[in-house]
Amino acid sequence: MGASARAVESVADVHAPSTVGRVPGQHARAIILRSQLLAHEDVALKAYFETRSRYLGSLPPRQAFNQIGEVLPTIIWDGQVIGTWSWQGATKTVAYTLARRRTTPQQRKAVADHATLLSGALRLGWSSTLHTPAEDQLALL
Repeated sequence: MGASARAVESVADVHAPSTVGRVPGQHARAIILRSQLLAHEDVALKAYFETRSRYLGSLPPRQAFNQIGEVLPTIIWDGQVIGTWSWQGATKTVAYTLARRRTTPQQRKAVADHATLLSGALRLGWSSTLHTPAEDQLALL
């Protein structure tokens, strides 16, 4: 099987939270400690071309980098890339894609919760109404 076929096979369905609720503060802190949603072109990943295998493992580079080498918005779990994410302007939610066979049900739940938290925090910037961020949202900013 070629690298392209393996890359396609290893990508899971795209997920987007259907409702953006609140995640309890203690649980939110635990999620943030284990999972990180890094921005496009995050320097932590881009700076280490020679040692990308440390955080990519067996994941094909095209799942974390585009064709010209830019870092995609990635999801990191304990220092390993496990997927990518994007902001969906139409629905004002974070959608994410996780690599197949690289995550546990606990990780998938934590990433879903993190996406929900980040959606709520980012949505504050899209609102014309003044809002005070909650403690769990402030932790993401």
